[in-house]
Amino acid sequence: MCVEDVPAGAMTAAARHAALAVLGHRLRPAGKPRLGAVAHATLRHAPCPVTLIPHT
Repeated sequence: MCVEDVPAGAMTAAARHAALAVLGHRLRPAGKPRLGAVAHATLRHAPCPVTLIPHT
């Protein structure tokens, strides 16, 4: 699916119709465990469970 929208808004909207949202995220350097804006917004606003998979 291709959507023209702000990434965080598009993921949250897509999660409305999902049983599970799966997102990839970048690993941060040691000592800085933070989520990016899209992952944070999806975790906070998605009505379904969210799984984050780190890029290797």
